[in-house]
Amino acid sequence: MQISATLLGENGTTMIKTRKDFPCPFEEYSCRVLPDWIDANGHMNIALYGVVFDRGNYAACDALDLGEDYVERAQHGVSQRKPTFSTFANCTLMTLSEFERRS
Repeated sequence: MQISATLLGENGTTMIKTRKDFPCPFEEYSCRVLPDWIDANGHMNIALYGVVFDRGNYAACDALDLGEDYVERAQHGVSQRKPTFSTFANCTLMTLSEFERRS
């Protein structure tokens, strides 16, 4: 799969980074579920899903060369907007078939 990211480059210029061989689905991150991640019902605690997804996101950013090295080189993160206490968080859920139709 080809994936492209539009980034803010040096001196405020816009650059597009493309990787033609990006694996889809991205499965280059995995971790072991720790015993203290299990809730009283024997399921993984829902709060820890965010940790796993966040770590997977970092792995994907690293695979796109947009990880910590990029942040250090560019002197900014991939996202330019910093959340504050007044920022709203939105969650969009879609089925795989919806995602495939949009691609």
